[in-house]
Amino acid sequence: MTIDWKQTAQDYKQAYLNDLKELISIKSVRDDDHQTKDYPLGEGPAKAMLKFLDFAERDGFTTKNLDNIVGYIEYGSGEKTMALQAHADVMPAGDGWETDPFEMVEKDGLVFGRGTSDDKGPALAAYYGLKMLKDHGFMPHTKIRLIIGTYEESDWTGMKHYFDVEPEPDFGFSPDAEFPLINGEKGNATYVTTFGHTNGSDYTLKQFESGLRPNMVPGNADALVETGDNEKFVDAFTRFLDENPVAGDVKATGDGIALHITGKAAHAMEPKNGVNAGTYMATFLNQFPFEGAAKNFIAFLAEDLHDDSRATKISADHVDDIMGEGKRNVGIM
Repeated sequence: MTIDWKQTAQDYKQAYLNDLKELISIKSVRDDDHQTKDYPLGEGPAKAMLKFLDFAERDGFTTKNLDNIVGYIEYGSGEKTMALQAHADVMPAGDGWETDPFEMVEKDGLVFGRGTSDDKGPALAAYYGLKMLKDHGFMPHTKIRLIIGTYEESDWTGMKHYFDVEPEPDFGFSPDAEFPLINGEKGNATYVTTFGHTNGSDYTLKQFESGLRPNMVPGNADALVETGDNEKFVDAFTRFLDENPVAGDVKATGDGIALHITGKAAHAMEPKNGVNAGTYMATFLNQFPFEGAAKNFIAFLAEDLHDDSRATKISADHVDDIMGEGKRNVGIM
């Protein structure tokens, strides 16, 4: 029997989109503030993983839920196991959306929503690949497991738990973000640099906040500064906004001058796709004579880290023959 798989995929398109809409509606961001025994990473990631298993049970597949941390869908039989490693968690939505990030929208042949490309959409496409095989009576001679993790976006909690309780697969790939597949991912490390709280007298940095997660380019930054010359400071900020690829606003408060910068959030897999609001804020502040730890903090961000996703300024750049360039993101400030 010859099967036109491209045409078959088109036949399943609407069913796929219907299921994807349900997945996108689940806010599966890790929520440590609402951890419970049943939901160790918060309800969202587990509920999205369970929705995948619900689809599979509806369609007659074997499934297993491993403590609401990771689950898998199984098809085929044989001595060897092929793993399709995917995840149901998503990054925080952040600002700047023109639509509700947790309501799937179809427009001009594209689908918008948090997780459409990373990784609910690709994971569901892999599932529908299995479904098409099953519906057409094709039984693989290798056991295939579509593994759905719940915290790939940081420390791979789901896969770590899977390997604690299940045997390692013999081979596999990851349907995650890039078509058609990913067969390797770079490792990552998170470094935290701390500074004191000392300031000078003419300029005082009272607050600086930017970023939601270490592996996201911050799209917003806020700072609160006391100055000896508010008018000069505000005029300089207005010029800075005009001369750089960021937007923002400034206002006087009872505690000082409040600054806000809006850049462009992006996934840290390629920081160049974003505009880091935090390092731009530091670059603006760096032109003023702060002192003490405030000066060191600002200068470190502005002079050593700003606009340098390959870490050349701190001599930490590296290129691997297989995995390519190492990338550095300044995620939380």
